[in-house]
Amino acid sequence: MKKQLFLIGAIVLLLSSILTSCGGNSNSNTDSGFVEVPLKYARLFRVFKSHDVTRIDLINPWDTAVLLKRYYLVPKDAASTNVPVDGEVIDVPLKRMACAFATEICYAEQLGLLDAIVGVSEKQYITNKYMLSRIEKGFVSEIGPAMAVNLEQLIKISPDIFFVSPFKDNKYGPVEASGVPLGIVSAYLETHPLGRAEWVKFMALFFGKEQEANKNFSEIEVRYKALVAKAKEATLLPTVFASKPYQGIWYVSPGNSYMAQLFADAGARYLYADRKSQGPIPFDFETVYKQAVHADFWVVLENYQGVYSYQTMKDEYASYADFDAFKARKVVFCNTNNTAYYDEGLLRPDVLLSDLLKAFHPELMEGYNPVYFDILKQEKP
Repeated sequence: MKKQLFLIGAIVLLLSSILTSCGGNSNSNTDSGFVEVPLKYARLFRVFKSHDVTRIDLINPWDTAVLLKRYYLVPKDAASTNVPVDGEVIDVPLKRMACAFATEICYAEQLGLLDAIVGVSEKQYITNKYMLSRIEKGFVSEIGPAMAVNLEQLIKISPDIFFVSPFKDNKYGPVEASGVPLGIVSAYLETHPLGRAEWVKFMALFFGKEQEANKNFSEIEVRYKALVAKAKEATLLPTVFASKPYQGIWYVSPGNSYMAQLFADAGARYLYADRKSQGPIPFDFETVYKQAVHADFWVVLENYQGVYSYQTMKDEYASYADFDAFKARKVVFCNTNNTAYYDEGLLRPDVLLSDLLKAFHPELMEGYNPVYFDILKQEKP
């Protein structure tokens, strides 16, 4: 009997040992002595430190139980040579980068790294005047479309890293195969406005700019939280809905989305706040009409060449004029054709929140001039 008990105990001990060593997921914060450096709002990357080595875990946006990628950032003058082999090892600080999207240029600007950019995609979407001048002078090369880059040109300019956005179908396999490291920026998939802004810390880690990133983000956070507190002074919370139908389908941002968070923080009641989803929710026009016809505000984001007006909306679809927000001239409009909303705007949540707070509660924002979103005032083109 004692032998049986001993055997059972040994088996339990062995299983316990196996589970302890293998049972942790790939996001463990104690692996190999690494200690997590907590982030405040970003959920799609994590940072760990072990002596002079930094580990970055990128969370798969479509399956958060697994990793999208892991980096080990090792200082070029580091004494440490014992680096795990379960990720990409990069010697830092880096000196040169290429950017697939304009948002990455904005992160670089926040960090004082515009001169480190040697290649960009899709010049037509870049609004930064300094960067445009460097492109014109030949200091920065154009490397083709963001999702189909000119690999030969990319290799020629020899960036230390190429910052891109992730997609379910890996569009950058050939780039990885060429040996150019990819810096995968999942900021656009973060659901909190400050989460997107916090991704400046990701780029900073590769270039030794952590102090600058922390300072910059902290300032944005302080301003944002002060605006949230101000919104709480409002006595009434107006109702709001957003977007317009596309090819007969009205794609509505869910209640756990970036825009829904902005609406809530700006002191408004989003009509779809209780609808959670991993992406936009499709409705037909009639469904949204029934739910939103009496809403107080209508937020519209549009890339429009020319002067956008209430008459423009009515010409697009006559039934738009039946919405109370249209009748009361409470359409909150952002024209992405003549604003930098899609690059710098998304990284300035404090400014976006100021715009929406001004629209929903103008009495709280007297003297403020909107930057991206404003009440549509134009009656006719």
